[in-house]
Amino acid sequence: MTIKRLSAKIELKKYKVKTVYVTSVSGPKQYKQDAGKFNEYFKQNYQLDKSGQQIQFYQVITIEQNKLTYIAYTATGEEYDSFEIIKNFETGKKKLNFIPKNEKTD
Repeated sequence: MTIKRLSAKIELKKYKVKTVYVTSVSGPKQYKQDAGKFNEYFKQNYQLDKSGQQIQFYQVITIEQNKLTYIAYTATGEEYDSFEIIKNFETGKKKLNFIPKNEKTD
């Protein structure tokens, strides 16, 4: 199983979120990542935020009011990756927060 999280490069000072891509595969077949393929993403102005391989994962996505929370867990229940996107409905702007383990906001 492989997990990857890519995001469009953002201006951290402005908290401008464009797009966050998460790919994940579950199941017994696991393949090595081809690091060369990431070069195509980098050329299109994406950055690799988190990557893992040879681990089985599952994801939990919740939406509460203006906040989307994504958490990826290993098959044994250990938290592996997480982030939040918080949207200001008045301005339409979104803020991306990468959340350290065990420091979730309510």
